[in-house]
Amino acid sequence: WQLRTCPPSCYACAMAAASLTLALSFLLFLLTLCRSEHGARAQTLLFDENFHVDCEEDDGTTWAADLEPPLRPGETAEGRRVIDDVLAWHYGSARGSGGAYRSDGDGEGESGEGGRRSEYTYGEITPLGVRRLIQAMGLGADAADGSGDGDGVVVYDLGSGAGAFVAQVRLEGVVDSVVGIELSSTRHAIAVESWDAVRASLDLSDDDDEGDGGWGSGKVRFENRDVLEADFSDATHVYACSLCFPSHVIEALEMIIVEHSKRGRLRIVASMSDLRLLETGEEGRRWEKREHDVKMTWGRSRIRVYSLIGSSSTGTVTSK
Repeated sequence: WQLRTCPPSCYACAMAAASLTLALSFLLFLLTLCRSEHGARAQTLLFDENFHVDCEEDDGTTWAADLEPPLRPGETAEGRRVIDDVLAWHYGSARGSGGAYRSDGDGEGESGEGGRRSEYTYGEITPLGVRRLIQAMGLGADAADGSGDGDGVVVYDLGSGAGAFVAQVRLEGVVDSVVGIELSSTRHAIAVESWDAVRASLDLSDDDDEGDGGWGSGKVRFENRDVLEADFSDATHVYACSLCFPSHVIEALEMIIVEHSKRGRLRIVASMSDLRLLETGEEGRRWEKREHDVKMTWGRSRIRVYSLIGSSSTGTVTSK
């Protein structure tokens, strides 16, 4: 009865609503299809340092930090896979949920209220992040062109934690020597034990100068000490995972870095904090600053890479 007595305008409204629904559904389908194709293309684009794609994936964006950098000369995709597997096996067990290492806070300055030791978590750079940092610091290029001033490429990791960064740059074959400096005795012990396990699994000799099994050569050393008391005057490259460093430590570290750049071969510094002293320049020595997004265990973070420019001992250096 209601249909028979319904005015013609009601039928027109119903038809219009149905047409609008179909049109919106078709538009939604087209948007979903375009987004899918856009995401697929993003994965095939060449790696570019400042490149990111606005593509709806998980958090809404695909960043350069999420993409693998190009293979270095002599590097293979299979080699990367093996390194990733080795790191996951030997360092993954030391991590807690969310990719954070557990620590009992046994190092100097790590006590909680009342002198009690505090347990906390912390994270570090991922294997993908290390490869991006290797490129940003020009390590692969240094290894290829032999620009080590005769003594090779020497990398120091200040705040090396469980030692995963040290292990990876050694296995990547881009250093002649790599040293990890860590304050916490617990994390230092984990680093030493984990590296011993890596060497055993890959059959690396005690004397890494000889090179083993296609993994290149390079010495590895871990030191359990304060970064301000460590001697890294022989460094060519420094990486400081300084996100949680107190301000007074960063300021003191800046002065040490400037002195080492004057007296030694230090020319590239990567830091998770701004190094203001390097940015202002010191006695005619100028540093170029570039920022790079890299993957950490807690997500993406920005690392500052400072390159010494105009030094007579190192020449003009720019990060890649």
